[in-house]
Amino acid sequence: MNSDMKSEPRVRILQAAAELFARRGYGLVGVREIASLAEVNVAMISYYFEGKIGILHTIIDTFFDLYFKLVEKEYDPEMTPEESIRHLVALSIGFMRQHEDEALVMFNQLPIDEPEIQDLKVQRIRQLFVAMDGLISRFSMNPTARKRTIAILGPAIINTLYSHLLLHPLSAGFFKIEKDDLFYEEYIKLITEFVLGGIRSVQNYILQEE
Repeated sequence: MNSDMKSEPRVRILQAAAELFARRGYGLVGVREIASLAEVNVAMISYYFEGKIGILHTIIDTFFDLYFKLVEKEYDPEMTPEESIRHLVALSIGFMRQHEDEALVMFNQLPIDEPEIQDLKVQRIRQLFVAMDGLISRFSMNPTARKRTIAILGPAIINTLYSHLLLHPLSAGFFKIEKDDLFYEEYIKLITEFVLGGIRSVQNYILQEE
């Protein structure tokens, strides 16, 4: 937890909850545990968030808000499609590195049936897919093929970008690789080529089918 945030109870609660949810999962973490790590009383959690589900809602909503603001600020529509992919992959991985706990919470929670935040998840993922569709549309695909491509490749690309967060503790133990600057530099390069190669292969496949 950042020491410069110690005076702000709301921020401490969010940081503590993100850390606990990321390590143990939302369902296994209790409100008292969050309050203890955040150094607040349980009543403060009710005051700021109306309970644990309110914290989760805020973590996911804030994660997407920050991500889309970053993309809006950094994205250059004058880039070629391939340059755009390279830029957005690097941007996305760098963002997840900076917000690792929140990214783990968000991605791990997406497939879980949680009625209180289902609308939020649908809204935010729709936003992500609309943005992805705008990017894929710059490759040579007809609208029907593009829709099918987004439906299939969209989740695969998202999983590819964040899989290192989920599986690195296992791969690090086997390969003895640390998540340092060198790792992320190589990770961005390889994942970018992987994503671009997949899009090119699908593009060629669709053109052959038409």
